Amino acid sequence: ILMLAAPFVIGFLSGGIKKGLTLGFLLAFTMLIVETIIIQPGAFADPNVVMAIILMMVLPFAGISMGLGAAGGFLGSRLFKKARVRVYI
Repeated sequence: ILMLAAPFVIGFLSGGIKKGLTLGFLLAFTMLIVETIIIQPGAFADPNVVMAIILMMVLPFAGISMGLGAAGGFLGSRLFKKARVRVYI
């Protein structure tokens, strides 16, 4: 549950849909690559295994995180909307 809540909170705090989308994807993508390197250090010796890891494990989760980051950014931009002040002269 925490792995799905973190991108939403990151997007919420970023304050915009584009920033939440970008941060949600990049953070999840890099964390999963680093996790794979730490857990299976020999897997990155073969390029076929690297592509399989990225396509089958990293990209689906990064896509879900990207969507949650965008949703959090949308909600954050609506809640923290700046007050528009109009000056009439």
